[in-house]
Amino acid sequence: MKHLSTILLLAILFACHSTPPMPEYSYRDELQSSTIHLQLEDFDASVDPLGITLFWYPWHTQDQKSINLTADRSGRFTFETTANVVTNYSLILGSKIYDLVLPPGEDLTIRLVRKDDGTFVFKSPENPLTEQIGEMISIVAPLDWEAINEKLGGSTDPDTILAVNQQIATQRLARLDSLRKANTYDNPLVYVYGEEFIKNKVRYDFNVQALQKGMSSGQEELSRLLIPTAGTVVAEKPVYNYEEINDLSYQAMALTHECYLQTKSMKGQARKDRYYELYRKAIDSVYSGFGRDVLYARFYDRQIMVEPTATGLIEDLENFLRQTPYPALRVPLREKLSVLKGEKSAHNQYIQQIEELSNEEDNPIPAILEKHKGKVVLIDFWGTWCSPCVSELKNYYPAFAKKYDADQVALVFLAVKSPENIWRKQISELTFSAEHHQLNEAQRATLSNLFGISGFPHHTLFDQSGKLVMAKVGGPGNGLEAQVDKLLD
Repeated sequence: MKHLSTILLLAILFACHSTPPMPEYSYRDELQSSTIHLQLEDFDASVDPLGITLFWYPWHTQDQKSINLTADRSGRFTFETTANVVTNYSLILGSKIYDLVLPPGEDLTIRLVRKDDGTFVFKSPENPLTEQIGEMISIVAPLDWEAINEKLGGSTDPDTILAVNQQIATQRLARLDSLRKANTYDNPLVYVYGEEFIKNKVRYDFNVQALQKGMSSGQEELSRLLIPTAGTVVAEKPVYNYEEINDLSYQAMALTHECYLQTKSMKGQARKDRYYELYRKAIDSVYSGFGRDVLYARFYDRQIMVEPTATGLIEDLENFLRQTPYPALRVPLREKLSVLKGEKSAHNQYIQQIEELSNEEDNPIPAILEKHKGKVVLIDFWGTWCSPCVSELKNYYPAFAKKYDADQVALVFLAVKSPENIWRKQISELTFSAEHHQLNEAQRATLSNLFGISGFPHHTLFDQSGKLVMAKVGGPGNGLEAQVDKLLD
């Protein structure tokens, strides 16, 4: 591609740039636990957000991970995580996004102090690194999409898009250098993180803009824009910035598009097997080491819960777990495989947290389970605005409902943020019988936290005794039938 020269110039720019000593963290290190405590100052449940979303992009088995948290009565949120490198966490509170950066094994306590405009600032005297990096990013790389789009001038040319991003990166580096020369921060990690952020943001923004511009040009042009350009080495780094995993994911998307084209006319097991074969060849032809293991872990994580798996996939996964040197990839996959094999029980967040909720909490689940005692209960969280949800209701659930006796399996649909008139119209048009409710905001926040809901539709399965079997299970046509059949045997 002709914009390769621009990328190479950018690589030289960063290679020549001086870097402070790197902290000694490695993706080969064992995972260390951390706890994040967030406290809204002067919390008022009538006006302040009851729920927040914390999401991060670890070099992990998934390209994105998130958890929804609910405040306790004092406005406190608590979250536990594991890592072995400095990791970026993004916090969505109300309509704003805030960034947290945390070294492995360190606990983080943050006070969210309200400003006059209703937004919050972080105060963390015991963890100055978090405050300093947040401040540094706001100075070095303020988000200004209007200015970026103005510079692009509507151009769809890859060279122009990348050149604009390079110009922005150069400006950001200059700002970072000014902070370094002024000795604004005495922790070298602040500058290391800043350089990683700027470098990875170039490709990340280029990918986002390529997706936006390339969608109208068709998938072939989109693949050309996103195809890997930086060689086969994805380095292990002690400081992690979430844009980098997105870049790798976009590259894999382009690289494996050909796998999809060659298998889209096939069906069933033959399609799964052929796609898996082509995926392995595509990844092995471009990536090695760390990058290769990340993409394999990502693939395995998505595939092992979809029954039946590709032929030989479980055996390959077990071999992968023996060989990969990266605990961040190995540990969560091994946990999931052990649950799948019945060697251990899945972590039951619902059982842990339901006991902590007072009777005053707005939680409809106990009443639903009591009503359908003795039945397998499927609870489907959906929204009238969610096209995949509506498609499932119209195209997949009729056959699913017909397969099972209503005295054995209860279908309960909980709608989220759905206007009353539209909700009633949509459920009146369904061709199968089920129980329907709307959730208010307090219920949504509580249940999102209990079941780890990060997207819709979200399916949750209980057995005949009211015990949670799976907090997240595939929908009809995507593994749900197999799970229900197990409970009815």
